[in-house]
Amino acid sequence: MATNRTKDTGIIILGNAGSGKSFLCNILIGSQRFKAAFRTRAVTLETEHHRIRAEGINFRIYNIPGLIEIDRDGINRNKREIMRAFDECSNSIVLFVWSNVGGRVQQDDVIAFKALNEAYQFPQNSLGFVVNNLPPEREDDYDGEFTAEVVELLTPLEFFVEDFVFVDKLDSNKEESKDKFKQARFQLLNLILSHKPTEQKKHTDIKLEADKINELRLEVQSQQEQARKDRDRFEEKIDKMTKEIKKAKDKARSKIEDLKEKLSDLEDEDEEKSDEIKKLRKEIKALKAK
Repeated sequence: MATNRTKDTGIIILGNAGSGKSFLCNILIGSQRFKAAFRTRAVTLETEHHRIRAEGINFRIYNIPGLIEIDRDGINRNKREIMRAFDECSNSIVLFVWSNVGGRVQQDDVIAFKALNEAYQFPQNSLGFVVNNLPPEREDDYDGEFTAEVVELLTPLEFFVEDFVFVDKLDSNKEESKDKFKQARFQLLNLILSHKPTEQKKHTDIKLEADKINELRLEVQSQQEQARKDRDRFEEKIDKMTKEIKKAKDKARSKIEDLKEKLSDLEDEDEEKSDEIKKLRKEIKALKAK
């Protein structure tokens, strides 16, 4: 299949349906560019992208379907759309989005990440994790427990707390949420700019079959139960992660303040073009009225 390759740097946002990938894309862009909803049924069915410019770099923000579906045709379609994004913009930073229910890691997210990582073997310096739609008023060790579970379930792969950001649940209908949207945007930009765009190469096909998903879920469930059997060891890990995350967040706040100054001129190329078109239309309308 022929693809239109680009020299832009890709921000390829992966995850499952309902994790809020489109919502995060819109936060990064700064406008409601993509249809978004937090639900298990897929909103995004085809790969789409939008360009922004930050610190002199052209970024393509990719909104991509989630991997796991209930049927084989849906999974195969999603595989094609994911591969299409990497084919178009292989020099990319990858963000994987984790959903959560009551602070627990979702089994399908583990399955999806493992399948995608096996296929592309994402270099660590180009991979970030976004834990999305979190309750703003949560326990102090909430983020630490979630991260500890992710790290446990992805063993023997190793990740650092600096590779994670935690985005609170946001209500776009509330006026007071504007500042929170901006803060989430800078959180994401800071995560992106602290990672290095890398050539993402497909080493093998994305191996995931609809009839194997229930079996894989049981495997992840067994891992989760095993991790929590030794409660003392797990609590120790949570405590360690919680302290590390606090340090990482404090460090990120300082970097975000610097970013706010540097990126005050953040450009949205499509928005600029849209403004130019609106201006031209007004001028044409005025001429016709004469």
